Amino acid sequence: MTGSTINLNGADGIVLSGNANVGTATSVVDLTAAANGVSEASTSTILAGTLLSSVGVTGTVDLGSTSNTIASIGTFAVTTGDFVLKSAGSTGV
Repeated sequence: MTGSTINLNGADGIVLSGNANVGTATSVVDLTAAANGVSEASTSTILAGTLLSSVGVTGTVDLGSTSNTIASIGTFAVTTGDFVLKSAGSTGV
């Protein structure tokens, strides 16, 4: 899935499974989950100029694929969970 802005909104969580590929090096990837957080398979990839959550995520955010390349992290509120991110590049944090 590519585009300048990618909004993934899951009322019952977001699961990136299999070989999911989200974003490009310049994309804004916006993740929102009302419950059950966000999880990513080790075989999935997020490419993003900016990763953020404009509304927030309830539950753990586990973006554990070592194939992720995320240049920066914007506002990202996590309620009742942890935030785990692995990135092959520098996140500028």
